[in-house]
Amino acid sequence: MDNLNKEIVKYVISKLIDKQISPVKIVVQKLLFFLRESGVPISYNYGPHAYGPYSKKLGIDADELVFSSQLEISGFEYRKGDNFSCDLNKTYQDLIDNKIEEFKSLVEDDFRFTSMELFGTTLYCIRSLEETGSILNYENIVQEFKSWKGNKYPEERVKKISKKLRPLLS
Repeated sequence: MDNLNKEIVKYVISKLIDKQISPVKIVVQKLLFFLRESGVPISYNYGPHAYGPYSKKLGIDADELVFSSQLEISGFEYRKGDNFSCDLNKTYQDLIDNKIEEFKSLVEDDFRFTSMELFGTTLYCIRSLEETGSILNYENIVQEFKSWKGNKYPEERVKKISKKLRPLLS
């Protein structure tokens, strides 16, 4: 599964570059979290972090890809490295392509840091409430969000993202 994860990471970064979306660390982290939560077979575990859900193993895998010159990193942005190659089958590519378009729509093509933090945190809160068997309504989602982020983001923004996300999650 580690190899599949790495191939997905490379493919996602490549697609972001193709779509002229800056593949900065936070975008890659939140997009891969969304992909995992929407059915792509990614085995990264995510936990709460200062800027939303974070996978330490994803960071380690990305570092390994940089070390092997599959990727390069400049500041917080990934690029294809001299040894870049991606061996992901067409079925996964098509699934990921569709999910990236879904993600773009959900975030309204806003890939700024704050948008990624807000999106990822809201999705994580929804999943946390589901896992604990809590009632999944806007009030509980906002309360869960605020317990993590305080009043950093307006309730209406959390509700707006929640409204978009809930129908897409199974």
